[in-house]
Amino acid sequence: MDWKLKLKALLHDPPYKAKYIQTHLSEAEELFKKIFPNENLSDEDVKTADSLASAQSRIIVKPNFQGEQKKSNFESVSQVNYE
Repeated sequence: MDWKLKLKALLHDPPYKAKYIQTHLSEAEELFKKIFPNENLSDEDVKTADSLASAQSRIIVKPNFQGEQKKSNFESVSQVNYE
């Protein structure tokens, strides 16, 4: 296992990312530099994994409703076309 790559991926999106969305990448880079001073956090494999994870988290699944009325009510206000 490539531990540096795993560490890059973990630091790329730290647990506190949502709170510090504007600075999370620079903070991740700073932390990584403290561990590996001669390495760069940027990595194509990390970018690819990040893109795939982001896309997967945006998949919208149509709820399974118990009853046609609930389904109809939901579809009338939903902005997603499930067809």
